[in-house]
Amino acid sequence: MEFLKNVKWFSQGALKFDFQGKKIYTDPFDIDSNYNDADYIFLTHPHFDHISPENIDKVIKDKTEFIVAESIADEIKQYSHHKITKVNSGDKMDFVDFKIEVVPAYNIVKTQCHAKENGWVGYVFKFGDVTVYYTSDTEYIPEMENIKTDIIFLPLGQTYTMECVEDAVKAVKATNAKVAVPIHFGKFEGTEEDAVKFEALAGEFAEVVRL
Repeated sequence: MEFLKNVKWFSQGALKFDFQGKKIYTDPFDIDSNYNDADYIFLTHPHFDHISPENIDKVIKDKTEFIVAESIADEIKQYSHHKITKVNSGDKMDFVDFKIEVVPAYNIVKTQCHAKENGWVGYVFKFGDVTVYYTSDTEYIPEMENIKTDIIFLPLGQTYTMECVEDAVKAVKATNAKVAVPIHFGKFEGTEEDAVKFEALAGEFAEVVRL
């Protein structure tokens, strides 16, 4: 898909979207260089691989704007000289070049990892005519049935996120995604074998792209 040519996956949930000249990051982690080009940084929850000052410092610039789940805003107090917008599930925002909707991200089974009451989030982006769903860390949740997207970025790890690869496939089906991109595997949880299995199963319903 043409849109994905302007998307980079670093590790875990760390993505970089380059859309109409704007650089948009989600949960920077394992950033491989000092880019310092972020127009926006979207943060979802406070785990060390999703809020990492060491990695944020590699992408931030003077006018970077943060969009962060309200429940974790205190985690980035050191960046208070930047514009920080606090959001909750259900919020919608229009930016100059794109739109977002804030959606829940949580675990139903492994609640000790990502409890619903924490108020942690994922994001649905509208980049022109392309809708992109970054699930963040989550299991398969009922709310996914109300989210429709062109591209879904979702975790394959089963220690902290999805219960199984099949549940990741359920998320693809529920959201009517045309393209599925597996992320959040290969470092702390999830294996190459999981990605191969996901590609085989999800490939019946969507194009699977590995970044």
